[in-house]
Amino acid sequence: MRFSFLLALTSSAALASPDLGHIQSLVAQGPGVLVASDTGLYFAGHDGRIVQRGTRQGGFSALVADRADPQRLYASTPDTPVLRSTNGGRQWQAVSGLGAKPFTILSAGPAGSDILYGVADGIYRSADEGRHWTRSGDLPEKTITVAASPTTAGTLFAGTMTGLVVSRDDGATWTRQSAGKGPTTLVEPGPGGGFLSFAWGRGCRGWRSRVRRRGH
Repeated sequence: MRFSFLLALTSSAALASPDLGHIQSLVAQGPGVLVASDTGLYFAGHDGRIVQRGTRQGGFSALVADRADPQRLYASTPDTPVLRSTNGGRQWQAVSGLGAKPFTILSAGPAGSDILYGVADGIYRSADEGRHWTRSGDLPEKTITVAASPTTAGTLFAGTMTGLVVSRDDGATWTRQSAGKGPTTLVEPGPGGGFLSFAWGRGCRGWRSRVRRRGH
């Protein structure tokens, strides 16, 4: 996704904003959204203004917030596999030296679990807030996105080009949950036992949203 202005948060004239480059992750924070891109980290406020967050130079490849503390963030960059911030992205500290290949997706496990998942050439899992990582499984074929359950450790949802799949063993095995005719491009598990997924319909049919009430 490449945008010079991320969100139409106001109906007034367009406000000046930085070139966000290629957007990698969006994280809700307070009255706005944190935007992690290949040019840096930005905050898009409710008034439509977008400003750079913090002083760190360089791009981000993934970003996620701790489920219990939204000011506690984890990120991956091209030169540092895992960074941690305790003040909403204003300052960062390296916490892991896992290889040289950045994660393209980060997802947090249940609140209080200290579990993080990272996506690179497979599924990686950390049980100590990103300090140490082990490869826990392969990615499903043609994966687009991966999200961890907020309530059950070990449960992952993956949106793929051919539908939705789920793992209940940290990505070691996967089971198909839908046989859609188009890609599932977004999966958002909810705290109440369901999740929301979006599937792109081919033939100009647009987006389809699906709310499921299966246990996590």
